Order: sequence, then C-alpha cells, then structure tokens
Amino acid sequence: MRVIFFSFLIFLSSSVLCNAQTEKGSYMVGGHGYASFTNGFSMLISPNIGYFLADGFVLGAGPSLTVGSFTGHKSYSGGLNLFSRYYIGLTQSLQMFGQVHGTLRYTHQRVDMRYFFDEDHISISNSFRGKFGGGLGLAYFFTEQVSLEALFRYDRINDRSRKNFFTLDLGFQIYFPRK
Repeated sequence: MRVIFFSFLIFLSSSVLCNAQTEKGSYMVGGHGYASFTNGFSMLISPNIGYFLADGFVLGAGPSLTVGSFTGHKSYSGGLNLFSRYYIGLTQSLQMFGQVHGTLRYTHQRVDMRYFFDEDHISISNSFRGKFGGGLGLAYFFTEQVSLEALFRYDRINDRSRKNFFTLDLGFQIYFPRK
C-alpha cells in the first residue's frame, strides 16, 4: 500500500512540475521545418507563437513559407497557420498534446511542360488553398523552458483535389512563464 501511495505522490508532483511551462498566462515561441534534397530541393519554415489562455490550453499563429525546385518545376507558397493545443503532463519532462490547426495559403507554381509532356510551353498557376487537420504529439522538455516535439498529424487540403495526408512533424518550442 505504501508503494502505491508514494508512486502516486511522485506522479502527482512530476505532473505539477511539468505543467509549470504550460500554465495560464505563459507564452511559447518555436516552430518546425524541413529541407529535402531528393530529386531537387524543397524547404519549409514555419515559426509560431502561442499564448496559454488556461493551464495546458494554448492558442497560436504563425507564418509558413515553402519553396521548391526540381527539374521543370518551381514553386513557392506562403500562408498563415492557426492552431490550438491541449497539454497533458505524463512525467516531469514529457507532455502529450492534442492539436487542431488550419492554414490559409497562397501558392505560385511554374511548370515547364517540356519535361513532362511533349508540349513546348510553360504553365503558371496561382491559387489560394485552405488546409485543416489535427494530431497527437509529444513534447520532451530537456530544460525547464525548451522542448523538442514530434507531432503525428492528419491534414486535408480544401481545393479541387481534396487531398488527405499524414505527416510527422519535428520541431522545438521555447516557453516563457508568466511573471
């Protein structure tokens, strides 16, 4: 019985310590990104900032920039990401979170059709797209204010294609406690 009682106290105290970063009035700044050199080059940079409206619950936003270039194709896009998260402390240095997000994005593409079809012209397209989704993630706090995170997420693009896809995002966050 003592082992169960002390185990419960340790779990409770570690959850309280872990939640100090995600308490009401705190801020977080960070983001995620990638670079790929497979069959050309593509890169995403997506910084964010969030404010904790309640303990464990954050609302945030940030810009997103993507560039890509490979044989016969060049594109860039920029947009605004909105997100909300709810954190649950698992241990002193590990928190799980659920996320809901949405993006409004402008995309410009230039495709040289000679590389794909037997046509001698260049196709240029501009579009606005909406994207929404959600996911589950883990934040590992290697200091009291800095975490590395992994987010497994589902996204759906709202345009004529109606694409659905899953991704694994890796990023970091810096947490600024309330004063």
